[in-house]
Amino acid sequence: MKSRQKPTIDDQIAEMTQLIERQTNFLAAQVARGQLRQETADWRQDCYEAGLSSLRFVRRYADDFRDFIERKQAFERERAAELRGEGGA
Repeated sequence: MKSRQKPTIDDQIAEMTQLIERQTNFLAAQVARGQLRQETADWRQDCYEAGLSSLRFVRRYADDFRDFIERKQAFERERAAELRGEGGA
């Protein structure tokens, strides 16, 4: 069984953008048919846009996130070693 490649952040943003376009049309049609209130459609659209904004934020600061996580993990390893008495202090 071949494992699938994980989608990149750019892949996720592209898919989310397409999803928003499709959902915009779908929600508008539901409102027009009286199957959905405009207020609910607007709220859902806001949720989709917020998700897309979050993905763009992650893409923009991905290197900073990775650096922070690496430093945090290094600190935690050092602290654990220190608590086990391996710090050499």
